[in-house]
Amino acid sequence: MPNFESNKYMFRKNIFIFLLTFCFSNIYGQCPLPSYALKDSACLNETVNIVNSGNPQLTYEWDFCPGDLNLTPFLNASSISISSPSQIKIIKDNENYYGFVTSLGNTNLFRLDFGNSLANAPTVTALTSSPLITAGLYSVDIKKEGNKWYAFVVGYALNKLIRLEFDSLNQLAPDITDVGVPGLSGSYKLHMYQHHVIVCNIDNNTIQRYNFDNGYANAPIQVLPVINTMINTPSGFEVAYDCPTNKYIGFSTNLGNATVTKFDFGSSLDSTPIASTFINTSTQPIGLDLVYDKDSWFLYVSQFGANSIKSVKIPSSLDNAPIILLDTTFGGTISSPFGVEL
Repeated sequence: MPNFESNKYMFRKNIFIFLLTFCFSNIYGQCPLPSYALKDSACLNETVNIVNSGNPQLTYEWDFCPGDLNLTPFLNASSISISSPSQIKIIKDNENYYGFVTSLGNTNLFRLDFGNSLANAPTVTALTSSPLITAGLYSVDIKKEGNKWYAFVVGYALNKLIRLEFDSLNQLAPDITDVGVPGLSGSYKLHMYQHHVIVCNIDNNTIQRYNFDNGYANAPIQVLPVINTMINTPSGFEVAYDCPTNKYIGFSTNLGNATVTKFDFGSSLDSTPIASTFINTSTQPIGLDLVYDKDSWFLYVSQFGANSIKSVKIPSSLDNAPIILLDTTFGGTISSPFGVEL
């Protein structure tokens, strides 16, 4: 295993590559057609109201400059006072931005407060620790359900799925619970998607799925783990619903053979997926992020052993062939990247 304790810095590239994406989503992975009503003309400084005449359950954001991720990014590096940060999750709540950071060298979860812009220098706050967390944390994800926020964390030596329940993101002492799930062994990364918590385990070479359809506050149903010869020390996972094919398609990084594996789950995230090699990477890929911009998907892979980030474009559908956009060290300014977040 590489010496991850040397990773002392976290970098943010052009405000963590943050952007507004124009998207539609609901918890069932359907792809309804949007419908809106608005005035055909307006005067300067006049407020324009856009009325959603489609499904009222849709959530949406507006991106008036699509195509940003086709451009070459620049790096704005800054250090934070957290020992060996391992993953960051960016959340916007009302008008404020927060980053939640795990640390290999600490049993705390840390919160970064950016205020109303990710361009601001954040303040760092350590959340209250718990005796349930006895080893460094490798990964975090967080979602809102009802009026509460739920974060889940895992760690390589922890072998537990820990749930943190927040009344608000400013809460310093969330309720912390060991969910008590089986199947964890050397947990590296987790991903929350449509009431599933998905965990990569490098010691038993599995991707574990836990179904929280009854709510994040309740005990999950363990789905059969993803076990496949294409998985080789899985170190990161992302999944999305692909509207053109009506399928769930996921990707994992593999530390053992420097590849990204693609998983075709078909119409259900609980099904046994078909696996195939998607791309080759540089040494020790750890973590990835998947985002949709304009008419294409973009996959970003952090390559720990090569001190670099790889960007892959997938036109229109996740079933299409990838196009490598960049594989860069940003002029040698990246040191052992452990994850990437857009």
